[in-house]
Amino acid sequence: MNRYLVSQSLRIRFLVDIFFLVIAFSVAHYLRYSHFPTLIERDPYSLFYLFLVFLWITISLMFPVYHEQRGHSITNSVTEFLKYVAIYVSFIALSIVIARWTFVSRRTLIYFISIFLFSGISFRVIYKLYVYYIRAKGDNIKNLLVVGAGPVAAVIESKVLTRPEMGYKISGYLKDEAEDSVVRKPHKICGKVSDLETILKTTEVREVAIALSGANRQQILEAVSVCDRFGIRCWIVPDFFALTSKGAVLDSFDGIPILKVRAEPLQSVMNRFYKRLFDLFVALFTLITLMPVLMLVIWVANRFYSPGPLFFRQPRNGMNGNVFLCYKFRSMNVQQCDENPTEFKQATKNDPRISKVGAILRKTNLDEFPQVINVLLGEMSIVGPRPHPVELNNQWVEEISKYSIRHFVKPGLTGWAQVNGYRGETETKRKMVKRIQYDVWYIENWTFGLDLKIILYTALKMVRGDKTAY
Repeated sequence: MNRYLVSQSLRIRFLVDIFFLVIAFSVAHYLRYSHFPTLIERDPYSLFYLFLVFLWITISLMFPVYHEQRGHSITNSVTEFLKYVAIYVSFIALSIVIARWTFVSRRTLIYFISIFLFSGISFRVIYKLYVYYIRAKGDNIKNLLVVGAGPVAAVIESKVLTRPEMGYKISGYLKDEAEDSVVRKPHKICGKVSDLETILKTTEVREVAIALSGANRQQILEAVSVCDRFGIRCWIVPDFFALTSKGAVLDSFDGIPILKVRAEPLQSVMNRFYKRLFDLFVALFTLITLMPVLMLVIWVANRFYSPGPLFFRQPRNGMNGNVFLCYKFRSMNVQQCDENPTEFKQATKNDPRISKVGAILRKTNLDEFPQVINVLLGEMSIVGPRPHPVELNNQWVEEISKYSIRHFVKPGLTGWAQVNGYRGETETKRKMVKRIQYDVWYIENWTFGLDLKIILYTALKMVRGDKTAY
């Protein structure tokens, strides 16, 4: 029974979605009109009811809604479902406008989409966890033969060993004579690449991963040909993946396959749109509700402890390395800052230049709040790599190889590096390298959920006080 439920995952997902779709619309109709929809002619929803089911079936035929997801995580499965539901909703809205179905209640649609989304996401999470449980028991496992035993094969081996929920088991490796073996389990090397045909005849292999150097083009073609003859699915892992970052992705250049060195979710127009929309909402809310109070309180406090301007502006490097004026609440004494106005010096622990008010502002991150102005101007984002002063940027850009990658996105009021303890002074190269590593990871792994997580962590640090903020 367990094996059937997992092996028939495509069919099960489709049937369950249709079931949830019918239930979602029935419940939505009941919540709006206090009775369930019927298929009788006088009920205007009868045609719309059937249309919703037909439309989902059509979309599942037009797009790869249901496909093999063995290598997909729970997050990937849910994200794909959200994408196709968005397409589904777009088609529904377009159909209502074209057909002039004025009887369709917006409240009914909101109920329907909400219930369908919740049930579909819940099912995918529970089903994935169930599949993981089954595979952990050793069921629904595919035997994978790896053609190669070098660096590329080691990458595949690492994935299989660390992600058992994908349901693969490496049955053996075929070594290329010109390549040194670097896999963790060399005892599983069961022959040479030329032995592939013999191995497929004598062992039960479900899939073949060809992990040879691109220089061995003839061997790769022969391996593919052998797999085709035996009806065995095979896939080629480019050796570039062993050399580039883990975020490398395949793309195309006018039909020509290309390998991008890293994934950049914010290259997507829709992702940038959502992030910008969120930035504008948060920035406007902060500017209207919090900034007037903060400005008044800080201005009064500075009148007593550190007379001078309320704001401080500093040239910093932003997206694409462009220089902009970054706004902050002034946190240093004016006289001490003016001693060497052209000399840049990072704030240090117990820095005598920092005023009493400034120490509180820095400890709680309140000095960064005026940067919502930079957000509104489109120079910054709420979350992103922190912008560095131009002098600090020039100091490290030549020394750290991946430093300039942080300029691929807009800088932020807070960032992944900051909530992980790499905020403030970078008196050693190691600290700056770690900060850059966190910034690059953020760029390659951005999600809207990650931004919310960073904002939550930042809020907690503001309440507790940041030890690295001085």
